[in-house]
Amino acid sequence: MITYFDYKGKWKQPNSSISFYGTLNFNPENGATLELHGSITENFFKTSIIEIIIGETIEGNITLIDCYPEKIMEASSEVIICTYKPSYIIEGYQFTSKNDISFRNVTFCVLNLFQWLDISGSKKSYFNKTGEISFSYTKPQSIYFEIDEILKGNISFDYQVKGDKIDNKIEFQEQCYVNLNYKCKESLFKIIEDINCFIGFLSLVTYEQSYPISINFQDEDYNHIFSVNPPFKFLNKSIKCFYANSLYHTNRKYIYTNEQLVKYEHIQNIFPIILKNWFEKYSTLEPVFNLLLYTIRNKNKFGVENFMDISRALETFHRRTEVLTEKPNHEYENLVAKILSHDKLDKKELNWLKEKLQYGNEPSLKKRIIGLISKYSNNFTNNKIVFDSKFIQKVVDTRNYYTHFDIKNERKYLKDKELFIASQKLMVLLISCILKDIGLQAHHFESGLNEIFRRVLK
Repeated sequence: MITYFDYKGKWKQPNSSISFYGTLNFNPENGATLELHGSITENFFKTSIIEIIIGETIEGNITLIDCYPEKIMEASSEVIICTYKPSYIIEGYQFTSKNDISFRNVTFCVLNLFQWLDISGSKKSYFNKTGEISFSYTKPQSIYFEIDEILKGNISFDYQVKGDKIDNKIEFQEQCYVNLNYKCKESLFKIIEDINCFIGFLSLVTYEQSYPISINFQDEDYNHIFSVNPPFKFLNKSIKCFYANSLYHTNRKYIYTNEQLVKYEHIQNIFPIILKNWFEKYSTLEPVFNLLLYTIRNKNKFGVENFMDISRALETFHRRTEVLTEKPNHEYENLVAKILSHDKLDKKELNWLKEKLQYGNEPSLKKRIIGLISKYSNNFTNNKIVFDSKFIQKVVDTRNYYTHFDIKNERKYLKDKELFIASQKLMVLLISCILKDIGLQAHHFESGLNEIFRRVLK
């Protein structure tokens, strides 16, 4: 996916006999653009979305999914240029319907996975006196995991060797890949969800952005004949996928071992369990994870939105993991019913009161933060961060000010350096909450918190 290309060819809708010449462009930051000589639909302006466009190019067959008309330009009296924005590119096969796009296996390469695992099969020896250099490679064992009865996977290792006779050089590169294997065929969109789920886990434990570098699907239903004469041999056809990933950033960074939040070597014995827990909790805590991951992606920038995102993430995490109310639910419901039964209230007043009382039994942000500190504190938070009542009240006042911009809170809210430091403290709390919730113990990540945050929290 981290590639740039232009594919020229003929494009049409499935079951249509009319094709249009055009060029498909892709770059990982802006996604795909299809420029055609003509409108693929009868009325460009009345078309909201085209589910499937298929193409024939020199590079192979293409399927474009969910194509949005973008702009139209009349180059001359007879030539019309229409531009579309496909959401996904499938290279290697032409599908006629979104419902048909499903696979049993996917292999993808992820930025920073090899750096996080820190597992190498190469051995190098140098003998300066004799001028001898010795090099050997033994393929590391795959790492297996099981998410549920339907989805199993592994991380496999491989290498590439490139030689250049003219420049007299040899390049050796180790790589690793994630392989997800489904019991039954899964839709493209479910598989991409699982890929993003895995990548989210990697971004958290490395505390660095990550995204898919390449995605390849395999399925026996799309095999092609490898041999010319009978008996025929079939080879798994690798089908590539490209799309713009919101976590991609041009200033990508490879993470070093000492910069990681959680080192793989510290959790390798429980890694399959932790990954399974992450997948199981992902659907429930997805809003929390997304807010955290976008903060990690933009960690070198800071603004009010960073503070607000972390505050929302903490509030949502508490709401979705703790059953806590101001009063027992049955007692609160009886109280609300008693209040609403007041015979002097008209319909408009009743509706207004119902709206105000709808969330009246939920704990305040202050109580939520206090509860999270009590449950998820660790040696780093206890020794390096002061979560006293004064700080918590400042956080609440600041959140309220930037939500409502109430002039009454104008003197109470945090700003500039104080706001940044408060955000970092809340980030440490949020990370501690999530890591402990998926099964890690404090000793697995306390040293990582210290390495990443100690300088800004002095």
